[in-house]
Amino acid sequence: MNRISARILSAGRLYKNTGGMSEEIYRIRILMRTPIEDYRGAFANIDAQFAEILNVLRKPDEMVAFIRKNRDDLHQRLMIWDSLIEEWKDEEAGSRSKRLEVLMRATYRFVARHFPADQDWTLTR
Repeated sequence: MNRISARILSAGRLYKNTGGMSEEIYRIRILMRTPIEDYRGAFANIDAQFAEILNVLRKPDEMVAFIRKNRDDLHQRLMIWDSLIEEWKDEEAGSRSKRLEVLMRATYRFVARHFPADQDWTLTR
């Protein structure tokens, strides 16, 4: 997801003055913000649980269960990204291309379907 996000940011610079594609990239970035923040938050939560080593050592069974639950949850949430990640795998977004535009539109459809916006549509460019 982070790699896709970085490539979209690069594409945003390539298509900066192109109206329609520029707006689509802007919407993709806004829609991707929530799932990326959610994943980062999940890892921060896991990290916070293990920051105090004494608590980990006192409750090893609980910690193993916690890790397994979070691992499974992250795996489930990431599975929906598999096909999109595969599509973006070889795309570097180094120059404008028809393939890049097709990927951007597919990405927009994906994030709009899975992560619809129910919040403010502002983003710091």
